[in-house]
Amino acid sequence: MKIIGIATARPGVTQEQLKPHMEAEAKEAWRLYEADIIRENYTRTDHPGVVTVFECESVAQAEQICKGFPLVREGLIDFEFIPLGYFKPWAGNLWEKP
Repeated sequence: MKIIGIATARPGVTQEQLKPHMEAEAKEAWRLYEADIIRENYTRTDHPGVVTVFECESVAQAEQICKGFPLVREGLIDFEFIPLGYFKPWAGNLWEKP
């Protein structure tokens, strides 16, 4: 299952607080990329943040994986998760909850 993870800094967190952890954060992201768990990474252009596409069994698994990120462990960032399914444009109302 594809899961979008939207990472944002917690309110009041500064770049100076994030910087010491960025190398470790990048190494963990690369490890997950090589393991085919992270499929894509993007920088947001509307405000600071990162959007990651995960390949996981569930949102719960993505949440557990993200607990391994240094910035999450330090309490500096939060993730919002959005699970994605295949597009069913002709199968009824797209806006109904599955």
